[in-house]
Amino acid sequence: MKTKNILLIGGSGFLGSHVARRLAAQGHTVLAIDRRFSRRVADVIKGFGGKTTFETVDVLDAAGIGAVLETHRPEVLF
Repeated sequence: MKTKNILLIGGSGFLGSHVARRLAAQGHTVLAIDRRFSRRVADVIKGFGGKTTFETVDVLDAAGIGAVLETHRPEVLF
């Protein structure tokens, strides 16, 4: 299976964090974004390994989303 560079929107929530964990376990590089960030999220994401990162970006912030897309060049959006 070819691994992908994935952007996961809403990565700090219950569902998003579980999706991120599954994708990381399959070997994909995951960038999870959300408008909020907590210590719990940081601890959860550390447990996924080095291929998962998190950025605080609101999906309504066009400039912020544009910067994320330009920097990380995702192949898949969730």
